[in-house]
This record gives sequence, C-alpha cells and structure tokens, in this order.
Amino acid sequence: MLAYFIRHGESETNVSGHFPDDYLKSPHLTEKGKRQAEEAADMISKINIDIIFSSPMPRAVETSQILSEKTGVKITIDQLLKEVELGNLKGKRTSEIFTSDPDWFNEYFVEGNRYGIEKYDKIQERMIHSLQNARDAGYKSAVFVSHLEPIRSLVAAAMGIGGQAVRKVKIYNASITIFKYEYSIELYAVNVRPLRDYI
Repeated sequence: MLAYFIRHGESETNVSGHFPDDYLKSPHLTEKGKRQAEEAADMISKINIDIIFSSPMPRAVETSQILSEKTGVKITIDQLLKEVELGNLKGKRTSEIFTSDPDWFNEYFVEGNRYGIEKYDKIQERMIHSLQNARDAGYKSAVFVSHLEPIRSLVAAAMGIGGQAVRKVKIYNASITIFKYEYSIELYAVNVRPLRDYI
C-alpha cells in the first residue's frame, strides 16, 4: 500500500504560536491554510487514491474536505490519526515553553510526566495501527490527514531515529510525506510541497 500522509494546512494556533487545545477550543484553518490544502489537493488529484482518512480535529477535517472536493474521494474519520495528547502544554505559548525548558521535548522519550504529554512510542504505535487497518482493508493507495508529531513519528520509525534527533525532520503544513507499507514502513518522500515554499 502507498500511504500519502498530509499535515493539515496552516491553523489559527500555528499563526498565534500556541500549542493547540483541542478540548477547549480546537483551532481551524486560516485562509492561507485553505490555500495550502488546495495546492496539496491539486497534487493528490493527479494520482489514483482509494480513500481519505482524517484525524477528527477540525483543522484536519477541513483539510480533508478540500482534498475530497478536489478528488471526489470520500473521507473516513480515524481517531488514531488525532493530534498528540499535550497534557498541560495545551493552550500554552510555544515560545514560553521553549524558553523556560529548552529540553521539554525529551519528555516524549523518557519516563516522567512533568507535562503529561503522550509518549512517542504510543504515538508511533497508533499511527502504525492506522496503516495496518488500511492495508488489511485492502486499500492500495490511501491519504491520511494528520498532524506534525504523528507524521514525524512515522518518519522516525522508518529511519530508526529517536530523541531530539527527530526534530530535524521538518513536516510543514499541507506537505505530503509518502510511505510504502506492507509489513514494514518504507519512506519514499518527506515534505513534498510547491518548490517556491523552500526558497
């Protein structure tokens, strides 16, 4: 199965610089985010896909709807693709956390729950489970709309990296990351988006 993972388009919290709080007020796409999703849809529309799986968060669903409108492919909500559980980081300004605790990211990989965030092995586990479900359902080409860390966790799994090194993997809004999945994960491409965005 070829799996096309798309990070949602730019969201309100991407602009405001906050960790999203999907329990209190889940952020939506910005106008720029909608345009980004349309460009991703233009690329995806050039290939045959069987299904679009989407995280339940509004910013991912809105991205998926744009993809669906362009391709005519139906959307299925998959809870496994949801945003990372951010514990008491939810709603906090990201710059404040990076300043007060530059190593906060390590909590993904070590014991301890200062912030109560979801561990990386659990993120990878549910994301691989999502791939397995799609493969077992017989899909040959599927789109998965998710979030930064969940997609990054699959890249990390495919490359065999962990810890702070995973932060070197950039996953931009509305970019496409491609895997082949049978019984292991093969990474085909990371962060595909219009070339002008890299300049």
